[in-house]
Amino acid sequence: MTTVTLNADGPHSSGYTLEVAQAVAEGMRVLNYATREGADGLESPADVASVAGEIRAAAERLDQLTRQLGEFLARHQAEGELRVTHGPYEGHPEQAVAAAQSSLDQALEAAKHLAHAWRAVHNTTSAISF
Repeated sequence: MTTVTLNADGPHSSGYTLEVAQAVAEGMRVLNYATREGADGLESPADVASVAGEIRAAAERLDQLTRQLGEFLARHQAEGELRVTHGPYEGHPEQAVAAAQSSLDQALEAAKHLAHAWRAVHNTTSAISF
């Protein structure tokens, strides 16, 4: 198991960014295991509300991340620094970036809906108790 120290202030690197993304994915896997029937990862309805609140916060942060990923690609495409070496956009980085941006736009809309739904889950479950 790899341990990743989370530090928003950095230092940042491409490798560290990937490690954090992998930790987020693994964190979701851990939550899936911890919250399944009989796993003892939840003791009370308040735990559900707390987890929902944290997932809401994560979903709200997807908005900024999604925008920044698109901005990174657009900036480097504008500088003429990108190339596509294989796949349907081979030799056409401008088309690849446009397609990626279209998908990021869809992800951004989905993230907004996800954050809204998790906010509702958090608000509702915060009033539930044993």
